Parts: sequence; structure tokens; C-alpha cells
Amino acid sequence: MRISKLVFGTALFFALASNVLGSDLPQVQTNPTPLALEAGNTKLSFTLAELKKKLPTQTVTIQDPVYDRAVTYDAFNFDDVLKLLKDNAQSSADEIVFGAVDGYAPSMPAAKLKGHVAYLAYQEHGRKDGKRWGTFEQGKAKMTPAPYYMVWKEGSSLGEDYPWPYQLVRIELVNFKEKYAKIYPTGMAANSPEMKGFMTFKTQCIRCHSVNLVGGDIGPELNTPKNVLEYWNHDTLRAFIKNPGDFRAKDKMPPFPQFIDRDIDEIFAYFNYLKDHRQ
Repeated sequence: MRISKLVFGTALFFALASNVLGSDLPQVQTNPTPLALEAGNTKLSFTLAELKKKLPTQTVTIQDPVYDRAVTYDAFNFDDVLKLLKDNAQSSADEIVFGAVDGYAPSMPAAKLKGHVAYLAYQEHGRKDGKRWGTFEQGKAKMTPAPYYMVWKEGSSLGEDYPWPYQLVRIELVNFKEKYAKIYPTGMAANSPEMKGFMTFKTQCIRCHSVNLVGGDIGPELNTPKNVLEYWNHDTLRAFIKNPGDFRAKDKMPPFPQFIDRDIDEIFAYFNYLKDHRQ
């Protein structure tokens, strides 16, 4: 399993973090940024010290796909973190949206938590160098998961459909239809190419790219003011999606060799729908 399929994004950290967390790595490693929790009109914020007072710390060892080795973390049970928000908000949420330092914004159905255990890690356990985290390479940069990193008990065996977002600063509970109202292919049948393309885009692409300004900020906006199909050659775009590395060395976008032509055709069908639904 390639790491880039699981946890891509969060690149160019040092250039971006200087505007958010400060300019040097030691400051980042002290968890200076509060964790924002949101649901509807409810917005909460907790420092690490406040979270430690409210929630028990657990020490867990995970086969980590980012570091590609077993790592032991000090962490909070993710259900306990969400409970802080649920106890203070009335919400019909069925989707969890994550926000990272650099604009990476993966999401997942809340139902994916059932039957699995996730943790919000805030440091590696027992490091002797005085730092909370070790570094890893992402694209052309070296970075850490600070300030928070969501990991799964099952480790890398869980599969790529479960997000491993790091550099987390925000967790939001949303209603799926409300969150994606501006980009949902209304009126399309569940088995239509447009709907299938939307679901693939929502699962694999929206964490880094936005359409109609809904989604992540790492990659370019793909529908406003121009749709990507209006300025990219379709055959070239198809090849680029499968392996951006053939076009750009160490590109932030990961390869998608698992996409067959039909998958990309469905994404293109969804993008053709979006041409007439710019917002």
C-alpha cells in the first residue's frame, strides 16, 4: 500500500506554517495551536493542556503508514474527542471533515467509526530528544504530523478508504447533503456516471481540490471560474491523473494507478455536469 494514496497533501509545510504556527520546527512541536471543533453554529477550541484535563491519554502502538513502521503514540480516543463536541451541539451530522494546517481537507462518513478505533495522537511516546515528533518526507519537504494526527488501531492494514490526516487543527461534524449542496449532482440517478464520478471525487479528490470553492486548498480549484476540462486536453489529463510524476518531479499529487479508464470517464462526466452548475 503506497502512503501517497492514504495521506497525501500537507506538503510545503515549512513555507505555509510560518504564517500559522511560527517559522521554526521547535515551536511547531510544542502544540501551540488549539484544536477547533465545529458542528453547525457550535464552535469550540481546546489547547493541548485543556484536552489533557478533559480526556484520558492512551498510549498506543500503531503500524503507521506515514512512517512505514510501528510507532507508539500518546493519544486521545477519537470518540472521546467527538463527544466534547456532541455534548455541546445539536447536529444531524453524518460526515466528519478534517482541516489541516495547509488546507488539506479530507472527509469521511461518521459511520466508518463503527467497528473501528481511531485516536487523536499529540506526540510520539517516550522520545528522548525533547521533541514530540520525528520527521518524515512529503514531496520535497520534511515535516512532522504536529499538532495532531489521526491514527487507527488497525494500522496500515485498515485500507486506504480510511483517512490518516496529520497536522490537524480542525474537526467538523457536518450533514453530508448540506455540506456538499453546491457540488452535489442533484437530479442524477444513483447509478449515473455523474453520480459515480461525484462519489469518486468526494472520496479521493476533494481533500486537496475544490469545486465551486468547496473542498481542500492544496490543489487548484477545478470548476470556477473555468472548468478543468475547458483548458486541459482530456487524454493528457487522464494520463496526469494516473501518474502526475510522469509530468512533474516530486509533485504533491499522488498517482492513482488504481483508477481504470471508466473511473476517470465518470469523473469527467461529473465535471461536465459542473460546467453548468458553477456557484
